[in-house]
Amino acid sequence: MDDYLWRDKSKTVLALRHILIKEFGDFDRVSIFGGMIRDIARDGKRGFRSDVDLVIDAPADQVKNLAKRLSAKPNMFGGFGHRSTRWEIDFWALETTWAHRNGYIKASSVDDLLQGTFFDWDAAHYDIKSRKLYSQHGYLERIRSRTLGVNLIKTPSAVGNAVRTVRRVLLWDLKASSGLLDFVDQVVADEGLEALVHYEKRKHQRSVCEGFAERSRLLEALSAGNRKVHSLRSSPRQMELPGLIPHARD
Repeated sequence: MDDYLWRDKSKTVLALRHILIKEFGDFDRVSIFGGMIRDIARDGKRGFRSDVDLVIDAPADQVKNLAKRLSAKPNMFGGFGHRSTRWEIDFWALETTWAHRNGYIKASSVDDLLQGTFFDWDAAHYDIKSRKLYSQHGYLERIRSRTLGVNLIKTPSAVGNAVRTVRRVLLWDLKASSGLLDFVDQVVADEGLEALVHYEKRKHQRSVCEGFAERSRLLEALSAGNRKVHSLRSSPRQMELPGLIPHARD
């Protein structure tokens, strides 16, 4: 994370660094949450090709004022989306994050949000100013095991997270935990495979869910791992990520 954010000389990363310092540098505590950390842990810097999620430990009105200045648009989950030439950045005030706002966790600091991610692989954050990385206990072990699990089962988008499960498990050559399998099984039972295919086609050029005509075959693929059942593409093994700091407060 340090190397990517502060030492990389590419124009793309220089643009991100500029945004983080110029637009978010006045806040005492801003953390990159979830996806960037997960992707770098899984596949090094080359594995990160997504947007950036930020959580700001500051009053909601201050974050809202920043959103107005940036002309950022409200997103579906209580935060704001800022689109620059090279980057898409979604950001939230701590008190407006979905799990806290809906009473599923009590977040008095960014660290508490580690209990509120849907996927356990997303339960990590990087404090921009202190340049420290925080995670749930056993975070790297779960990534090394190549088993994707569920952290907080409550979600504002059950179909969306079922689709994300299918894509991550099969495209990244993983296995789903028993809890995550139960979640997908229930969503498909309630909504049907067609709902997953429809959602996925709206978001992605290629549908993975469309390759399964039966719920049982989908669950078999998710539990067995990509190479045993469903051949889509090979994906490299994750790189080691030394120096990860377990969930702790300074």
